[in-house]
Amino acid sequence: MTGKGLKSIEVKGLAHSSRSIFACGADAKNIFSIFKDGQLYLSGENSDLSNPDSYAKFLHSIEEMSERVHFSPELIAHDLHPMYFSSRVEHVFGAAARKGVQHHHAHVASVMAQFEIEHPVIGISFDGTGYGVDGNLWGGEFFVVSRTECSRRAHFKYMRMPGGETAVREPWRMIFGMMYEHLGDEIFEREFDFLKGKTKQELYFLKRAIDKNINAPLTSSCGRLFDAVSSLLGLVHTVSFEAEAAVRLEEMASQVAENGSYDFDIQGKDIYVIGSGAMLDALISDMAARVPLERIARRFHNSLALLILEIARRLNSELGLDTVVLSGGVFQNRLLYERASKLLREAGFVLLESRGIPLNDLGICVGQTFVALSST
Repeated sequence: MTGKGLKSIEVKGLAHSSRSIFACGADAKNIFSIFKDGQLYLSGENSDLSNPDSYAKFLHSIEEMSERVHFSPELIAHDLHPMYFSSRVEHVFGAAARKGVQHHHAHVASVMAQFEIEHPVIGISFDGTGYGVDGNLWGGEFFVVSRTECSRRAHFKYMRMPGGETAVREPWRMIFGMMYEHLGDEIFEREFDFLKGKTKQELYFLKRAIDKNINAPLTSSCGRLFDAVSSLLGLVHTVSFEAEAAVRLEEMASQVAENGSYDFDIQGKDIYVIGSGAMLDALISDMAARVPLERIARRFHNSLALLILEIARRLNSELGLDTVVLSGGVFQNRLLYERASKLLREAGFVLLESRGIPLNDLGICVGQTFVALSST
């Protein structure tokens, strides 16, 4: 520790470089970092940078930390999202060279950075949302990642987010979008819990938004899939705190021991696309059969863990890779993380686990530093 709000840590994968890199981190949850002479300095946690006061404090903290360690970067590493406030540091560093790093690549790299590893890994990033290289919102990604390259090898099939960011606060919109894509107008003939209390006008508005692609962006986010399933089970339709829908789903699943699972649809060859239609059909069938919701929630978690194992096995068969990284905010779900880890190890995979760097967006800056350092 070097002083208030300035933490110096040793990161094995970064230690042998004399480069000077500033990593901006993420927006809603932010820690930024300074890398100088083989040493990584982490800031304290900054509040949501979309708030003007928080953003002003963010810039002030950068200036203060830079002065304290006599730092001027040769490279700034930042998220690809064109609207991220964390990337706007020209007030401090002027026109320094910049390196954009895809959000979920940075999640995987934040774990890789903690090891002296030279061979590629299977990097699995389950997260809320992050800007993808195709302009869509990613968050359910399977990569092959080396020190210098990252290729997307599988992802969840894109889902609509009716209302955009409003769908994060109102998970019923996510399951409505998924079920409308899956069932079409038949959805209006079903008695789903998430439809209760909604007016015909409100539902028609969302249907039209999806049909016309109006404020209904595409996402592959596993976090949004958790939201959708939580609402489908009647747990949370509108959140009162961040990740409430996913937290409630994990809590329910943790109440029982259950080995059952549901199947996902895996299509494609070079890049696998993972559909949720079969999983939703089986889950709804269980609900109709009055299977206890705790068991359904547990089966959903089991399904994701088995999916992780299946894609890892396919990539191992194709590429000979046996090392796996799990990172991203969804893996703060201990039930999913521990179940997937156990299955991977039993199948012979080596799992690289984070040693103190957060798996959520607070660890992004470490991954950004690693990618910037490895690609220049």
